[in-house]
Amino acid sequence: MALVRRFILLERSICGAGSALRAGCRNYSFLPASYHLDDTWAKRLDSSFVKQIRLEQFFNELRKKFEADGMGSPLDVDIFATAVQRPEDLDSLHELLVFLRNSKNTPLTRSSTFNAVIRTHLDLERYDDLMKILADKIKYGIFLDHYTANLLMDKFIELKRLPDAVRVAIDLMFQEDFDHP
Repeated sequence: MALVRRFILLERSICGAGSALRAGCRNYSFLPASYHLDDTWAKRLDSSFVKQIRLEQFFNELRKKFEADGMGSPLDVDIFATAVQRPEDLDSLHELLVFLRNSKNTPLTRSSTFNAVIRTHLDLERYDDLMKILADKIKYGIFLDHYTANLLMDKFIELKRLPDAVRVAIDLMFQEDFDHP
């Protein structure tokens, strides 16, 4: 009940006494643009290594590795997640995440993979898909850190998707991460 009250207070502080979806509600962002590091994230694509990747071919090779021995490389999945730029490639990324999560190498998953998956979904405006992935940690194995949680909450507050912002905060709580970000 206390969480619901906090949500209502947050909604009122952002948009006044009316609904958060009210047309007159301004967009808010609580983090400075420099926090997002959008330029740095965009520069990842300038790498000659990333430019050489043919995602469809790379995906097929990775899938064969996972299906053959169940021991695909977490680094390869990280590279794939970093290189995704089109919505058509998200299904392949999701499939690789499931393969990795079910492999013996899942403890070796890099934190940069989580960042790449989250930022790619944000860049492609696939918010509902991202929330499904975050909700199913057993299947996909994507966990938030403070930075990605802050990015998500800031984006969802800006878009007036307050229930999603609250779900991100709850996700951190379920991870029992009580440190101050």
